[in-house]
Amino acid sequence: MDDILKRMLAVEQEADQIVRDSQTEAERIMEEGRREANKIAADAQLTLAKEVEALIQAKVDAALKGKKERLGEADRSMQSKLEDFRKKVDFHIDEACKALLFPAE
Repeated sequence: MDDILKRMLAVEQEADQIVRDSQTEAERIMEEGRREANKIAADAQLTLAKEVEALIQAKVDAALKGKKERLGEADRSMQSKLEDFRKKVDFHIDEACKALLFPAE
């Protein structure tokens, strides 16, 4: 009888050890899973940040290109207006010089 009780106690202790080992293994697996999930989340955030940066840079580049084109168009327009103004001013300068040189005519 004593043998049976000792054996039952040994089986119970072995079962307790198996439960503790299983809990330890489960905790290790959970921690690995958390680390893996955190790494995946960090990688995803990094990828997202790079994509957002690329999109922003593309928009900035397009805006700068558009600005440069509009400035070029404005410059050409102003050059044309400046040339017209010079022609008018040159004409009036010629008239003013003639009037000053030959006031009685």
